Amino acid sequence: MTTNIVHSGDRLREVASTKVVALYSPETGAIVHMHTVVTFKGGREISEEQMVKAARQHAGRVGHDVDGLKVKVSSDPVHARRRHRIDPQTSEWVPVPGLDLTARQPSS
Repeated sequence: MTTNIVHSGDRLREVASTKVVALYSPETGAIVHMHTVVTFKGGREISEEQMVKAARQHAGRVGHDVDGLKVKVSSDPVHARRRHRIDPQTSEWVPVPGLDLTARQPSS
């Protein structure tokens, strides 16, 4: 497993964990809102309940009706970097062709 390092100003910070909260339509599995929580080594972990509450609050602020949405939480950072949907039958993450933030962009 590789160690994730994030540049923060002039410091390098090691990522201890990444959690992804998806709010999705129970009928279609379309993800309506994503919330990502990154905890750096030495930082305080946030409970799943706090993450879900924050995701619902943020989604509501941008105009989503969160009452009918289901929640799926993941510890896999790929779920934040690639486009997914949630299979309504299995509740599993399903990759969707398109946006992939893991691909390196050519430098200008």
